[in-house]
Amino acid sequence: MEKTEPVTSFDYKEAFSRNIGLLTEEEQLKLRDFTIAIPGMGGVGGAYLVSLVRQGFEKFKIADFDTFELKNFNRQYGSRMDTLGMSKATVMKEEALRINPNCAIEIFDA
Repeated sequence: MEKTEPVTSFDYKEAFSRNIGLLTEEEQLKLRDFTIAIPGMGGVGGAYLVSLVRQGFEKFKIADFDTFELKNFNRQYGSRMDTLGMSKATVMKEEALRINPNCAIEIFDA
């Protein structure tokens, strides 16, 4: 089996190339310019953020004034042992940036 070289830079066009067909190339590029606000990074908001980042959106305003707790584990995307007590908005911003480092995310968490 041939070893592939690690990706060292983010290429928007390649990362979202599988969306073409569902969207035109022009429509896909337009997604980058939309700003989406998501109130709450809990059970639904966190999943929305990750899904939208994976579709190619890059600009967000996210808000959550809560921190992750053990009782969040059954339903919240960013809830893990290493995020207990951390701001939900901050954790989810970091999660989004791991997917697409070019995202511009403004957080409101306190």
